[in-house]
Amino acid sequence: LCSRIRRKMIETMIMLGGKGGELFPLTKATVQTNVISDYPQYGSFSSLATNSDGTVVATFNSNSTAIKISRLVSGSWTLESTTTLTYPPGSDYLKPPLQFSADGTKLFALTSGEVIAIERSGSTWTKSVVVAGNFDAIEPVSNRNGVATFKNNGDGTFSLKVYTKPVSSWTVLQTINITGGYCSFSISDNGDYIVTNDGSGTSSKTYVTY
Repeated sequence: LCSRIRRKMIETMIMLGGKGGELFPLTKATVQTNVISDYPQYGSFSSLATNSDGTVVATFNSNSTAIKISRLVSGSWTLESTTTLTYPPGSDYLKPPLQFSADGTKLFALTSGEVIAIERSGSTWTKSVVVAGNFDAIEPVSNRNGVATFKNNGDGTFSLKVYTKPVSSWTVLQTINITGGYCSFSISDNGDYIVTNDGSGTSSKTYVTY
């Protein structure tokens, strides 16, 4: 049993962020190192994200102030996009993790002043601001290729909003206001349902994102 588990683990593709921004795909017989972005001055990445099949990787380093998106093409990693954030180097302005939408065409990031989306059209990635403000968490909403924002208002209330982009601008699809104590939320894999507790931590409520 142990040997079967060990073989299964070796056969599994594992993506790890190492010093200098290295990715280590581990296969049954070989170990290959692919360097997709090199930050020799700053060391390891602050945040990493991959699309569903692992062929697109987004990296961020807090000292470089840039989000970089690379794609695996014919066995080699190609840099497709560099989005520089206008904040002082070293500041804690990006709250990891970076998160891709379900179809991999949008990358969402939470900064200290806004939620941003970096969207792919053809071979070009373009940054847009979903909403300005300080938030505690974000979560992609799969069925709409949108994003949910979560905020503790500091007065015993919590705000959960779902944003989508049906045409050219981001709009609020749904707003959920919660009153009470500690609150948390979770979104189903298909994005249809959002589950929160009622603020007291003793019961939960389910919301539909339509």
